[in-house]
Amino acid sequence: MILFWCLCACLALGGLVGRRQVRAALDDLRLHLFGVRVRVPRGQGLPAPHRPGPSAPRPDPWPAHRVVTRAGP
Repeated sequence: MILFWCLCACLALGGLVGRRQVRAALDDLRLHLFGVRVRVPRGQGLPAPHRPGPSAPRPDPWPAHRVVTRAGP
């Protein structure tokens, strides 16, 4: 029964939204509640800041691990 009521309410509100005056009032209410969205024109891209390239690898302070393999028992 609750789902039927929700369906009827949604259809009734959907029908009201179709009317021009109600739609304008709902748009005004939405803009009042959530603010005005303004489309900002896309500007020219700013030049990327200069970033230095990769530096030379530093020597590893620890010796390399030795892997010893041998046949199993």
